[in-house]
Amino acid sequence: MGLRLVIHFFFQFSGHGGQVRDTSGDEEDGFDETILPSDYRTSGHILDDDLNLWLVQPLPAGCRLTAVMDCCHSGTGLDLRYTYNIVTSSQTPVVKKKKVKRVAHSVGGATVTQSRDKPTNAQVILISGCKDDQTSADTSVAGKATGALCYAFVEAMKKANLNLTYSGLLSAMRSLLSRYTQTVQLTSGRELNLNDRFLI
Repeated sequence: MGLRLVIHFFFQFSGHGGQVRDTSGDEEDGFDETILPSDYRTSGHILDDDLNLWLVQPLPAGCRLTAVMDCCHSGTGLDLRYTYNIVTSSQTPVVKKKKVKRVAHSVGGATVTQSRDKPTNAQVILISGCKDDQTSADTSVAGKATGALCYAFVEAMKKANLNLTYSGLLSAMRSLLSRYTQTVQLTSGRELNLNDRFLI
């Protein structure tokens, strides 16, 4: 039996995120989520629609893309099909802003919002700093400025020695950021088993 090669990409953005009026009609609240590059004043925002088109859709089956977006309004920043909300005894379900053509169902203790469009060919995971209608905080650790999500992501992975499930990672990050008003989000292009090990 030969080795199975999986190509794994990693995309990380820390910076400003925003929202602009949706012109394609695929956003229930009427706003596209955006990231703001350094030249956004002259070149404009980069829409979640375009991030999906450029980063997600070209990837073939067998590829993995893990994205971490530490910016405001980043919950559905790659416009992926599935949005997860871990439900525990101490945490009530969060009602998420849903895209048009999306439906919600429950899988293994999590509320999953699923669009009716096709899943991605590749397995694409987005960990984002907050819901679409929230902002992501900056913080300081040991006197050094950092984004709160980046801090929580690295800290959770270090404490668990890189051995976390998707559910465990999401719960650990939310716990580390419990003093902030933002709620870490997990979205994916194909449905996940949240008890599987998070791979990076």
